[in-house]
Amino acid sequence: TIDGSVDSTAVLTGLTIQNSSSGGVSCNGDPTISHLRVKDHEGRGMSFSNADVSLSHVEVIGNSYSSNGAGIYVSNSTVNILDAIVKRNRSTNGNGGGFHIEESTVTMDSSRVTDNYAKNSGGGLHASNSTVTITNSSVVRDTSDNSYGGGIYSNSTTLVLNNVRVDSNQTDNYGGGLFMDNDTLIATNTTFNHNATEDGNRQGGGVYLAGNNTSHTFDRCRIQYNTAGIYGGGVRIESNINAVFTNTLITDNELTLSNGTRYGGGIYDNSSANNNRTFTNVTIANNTADYGGGYYRASGVSSQFIN
Repeated sequence: TIDGSVDSTAVLTGLTIQNSSSGGVSCNGDPTISHLRVKDHEGRGMSFSNADVSLSHVEVIGNSYSSNGAGIYVSNSTVNILDAIVKRNRSTNGNGGGFHIEESTVTMDSSRVTDNYAKNSGGGLHASNSTVTITNSSVVRDTSDNSYGGGIYSNSTTLVLNNVRVDSNQTDNYGGGLFMDNDTLIATNTTFNHNATEDGNRQGGGVYLAGNNTSHTFDRCRIQYNTAGIYGGGVRIESNINAVFTNTLITDNELTLSNGTRYGGGIYDNSSANNNRTFTNVTIANNTADYGGGYYRASGVSSQFIN
């Protein structure tokens, strides 16, 4: 445990902490942590509360916890992360297998979040009421079993993704790669590929956008080779959503429901006429559905397509 009396001059480095029946690292102070391996705990790998921390060259692997944030739990903190590997962590009855972030500011660069599991939302990362910036990183092969966001679940959060792979994730519900709810998203040069919703009537294989008057931008992104059941193989847009897509590929997405009608292989757009959806220099091709193979627009929706 690193308590609140520890300031930024303290350095924890060069250790392996493993195989405890509780958590690996619990921190309420402001240290610098580097070259640390935290693995195989029957509790959270790392937990930060009311902390201001820098993490670099850290591995958080194979931890299991019955509630939120088996890998790294962040609450009311500022955490800067460089070159982290967060993998094979399991939240067996909670959210955020790899990360659970609440009411915090987190920046992550050159990191891998992979092969994590959450019983509920956010197999790789669960964020709420936070600002999260991820750069030059990957969120891949993560799973949520009983709720939303196989790779990332975000609620009331500003999420910035720059050169990130959100690929090969899956969920039993909505948003195989990414589920956004009442958020702001800025995604640049980011892929949402090969993600899946597992149950037949589920929606938003690559990306699911939900909420009320929220703003989402996709620039130079790829949303490809995703699968969902009934709506939005690539992207599912709920009502009251503002979304801008620029220089983006939305291709080769598929709806797989076998005993019903499938809508919007590439995009299913159910947002209202009062909101803005603009597609500029966007390629929508080779997607599969019964209606709206590329793009399905619900009644009353108004979108702009510009080349």
